[in-house]
Amino acid sequence: MGGAVAAKARVAEAGLAERIRFTGRLAIEKVADQLIPVPSQFVVSDFEGLPLTLLEPCWVWFP
Repeated sequence: MGGAVAAKARVAEAGLAERIRFTGRLAIEKVADQLIPVPSQFVVSDFEGLPLTLLEPCWVWFP
């Protein structure tokens, strides 16, 4: 089972499916809109050394 599939299954098992959203890939124009109201972020990756998803919140909060 892949990382994202396993994460979704664990979220469902924990009864948190209504509170956690998996967006998948987003166009760069949509990233800021998704990050502004989010207090935390969970990244599933099997191969990225330094994922851009860790840097994108910096672009939103620190222009």
